[in-house]
Amino acid sequence: MKMNLHCFANLIPIMILALFSNSGLINATEVGKRTDALEASAWNESKWISAVDAPIVKGHNNGRAADGASWFVSTVKNEQKIVSAKWMTAGLGVYELYVNGKPVGGEFLKPGFTHYAKTKRSFTYDITDIIRTKPNAENMLSVQVTPGWWGDKIITPGGYDGMIGKKCAFRGVLELTFSDGSKKRYGTDLENWKAGIAGPVKHAGIFDGEEYDAREHDIRFVEHTDFTEEIIADADILYMTRVQRERFTDLMEYERVKNVYILRNKMLENTRPNLRILHPLPRVNEIAYDVDNNPKAYYFQQAQNGLYAREAILCDVLGITLEDVKNDILL
Repeated sequence: MKMNLHCFANLIPIMILALFSNSGLINATEVGKRTDALEASAWNESKWISAVDAPIVKGHNNGRAADGASWFVSTVKNEQKIVSAKWMTAGLGVYELYVNGKPVGGEFLKPGFTHYAKTKRSFTYDITDIIRTKPNAENMLSVQVTPGWWGDKIITPGGYDGMIGKKCAFRGVLELTFSDGSKKRYGTDLENWKAGIAGPVKHAGIFDGEEYDAREHDIRFVEHTDFTEEIIADADILYMTRVQRERFTDLMEYERVKNVYILRNKMLENTRPNLRILHPLPRVNEIAYDVDNNPKAYYFQQAQNGLYAREAILCDVLGITLEDVKNDILL
């Protein structure tokens, strides 16, 4: 697949910051409704775009996806009063859409698992409820794309040089309907869209999770390398994980640090009343068994809630409603 590249690296960080409120967080109110896609020919009015400076994984790199988040930004000025606006979108990687700083759609990890060589899912939204409709008004469209299933090891066989999927990319078509009944489409292109690596997300992978730099929003935090009672006493949430042996290339180094972060019940005596201890489970030895009966230990409830969440997801996928569950209807 040939990708067209466009980058205004110096402008993108400024434009992304403009999306954030004074608290440093994008407005969490979701807007837009899923609707039928535009006709297939509408894609001909758009191009795949990606950032020139988007990193590409080379070598084996321990199977880690490329760092950074690709952002795409464009501003559209209304030629007339708008009565309807639809945005058809697709991404190479997991992507999030924003209109005037507000997230569009309620999906997680959109577009979900897709085969890199076979499937490109599109998502179309009616964004009339959020777009500024007056003549000459401007609307900002922005998109964050991270590797997802496109450029992660989930679709890359072992021993492969880099990832099968390379740069993250985005493609979309905005269709505006004016008050006189006429329509106009604005597709992703190299003239009106700006692209670059920006934002607080420094890494996002299906396997390795997300690294988020809170310093970009002036969120107060302190880093520690010691694991002491004094440090724990200042915490509201203590999320424990094992020291992962598979991350070490030097097993001697693993042996040296594997027992550094072990939580024992005695260490919790001076902690806050609202402290909750979490852990993804199963554990190795990082939480002593005497912690299990402490009322602040929440990892078993955490695992149980995970079960309920998975049940709810399966019901949604299978079309089983809450009423079906209440009536114990087996499908």
